Amino acid sequence: MGGPGWLTGKGFVGFNDIGQDGGSIAVGGRTDLRKEINDIKFTASITDASARDYEAAPWLKDSIITAEKRLNDQSSVGLGYDFGAQNAFVSVAGETTVNNKPLTARGTWFQKGNSIRTEADVQIDSRQKLWGTYTFNTPANEVNSTYVNLKERQGFIIAPFTLPTATAAATYTIEKDGYVIEPQYNFHTSSAYLSVGRNKFWRKNHVKAHYAFNEQVAMVDFTYNENKSNDKPLAKAYIKANAGQQGFGPLSVGFIVDKTIDV
Repeated sequence: MGGPGWLTGKGFVGFNDIGQDGGSIAVGGRTDLRKEINDIKFTASITDASARDYEAAPWLKDSIITAEKRLNDQSSVGLGYDFGAQNAFVSVAGETTVNNKPLTARGTWFQKGNSIRTEADVQIDSRQKLWGTYTFNTPANEVNSTYVNLKERQGFIIAPFTLPTATAAATYTIEKDGYVIEPQYNFHTSSAYLSVGRNKFWRKNHVKAHYAFNEQVAMVDFTYNENKSNDKPLAKAYIKANAGQQGFGPLSVGFIVDKTIDV
């Protein structure tokens, strides 16, 4: 008998630079296949996001396989291979408490470039959370396309809001009465971001506004069923535009759907 969530499909369609020379259409998608054998979770991902406008080229058409085993309730180990980038990797994750605060940490070694990516998530209290990441031994301006494609297993990344894939970054999250405020900073590019959102403002819907200060880009996204608590798909719609000293526009809009099949 198979485990839950053995097949996930994600689809993306975006209409970029509307009103500017007719604009353009971007289309992407990915499929994740999962199977658990003897407590080892195997995942194979196939992605084609080559029309997307973030900086993970040239390995946007890619396939990655991983195997992850839970060692105990607090730790796990995994290994994988990226066929597009020809990049092997090994990761270790663990959970503990520091000064009575839950801490989740992960370290991943990538064979290509011999780089090590670390990240940690600290739950300060019931309302506050701090996340940070740092990558060792990474040449300047090098983007780890393997990690980008691994991160997109959790959902598509929309430029310029690519902080989850940054080599040195931090996010502070505070939530109160259903409202969320998230200041973020990319230390590698000296870029600041701010997100303000409202959870469950209507049924299972979430709305969040974002602003990238260096790039002077604003975005609003609407998400349905973010935690995928039932058999309905996650759906996200967004609209973004330049918004700064040079004025407003042109607009880009997009729609993302993420469906998991349980057996």
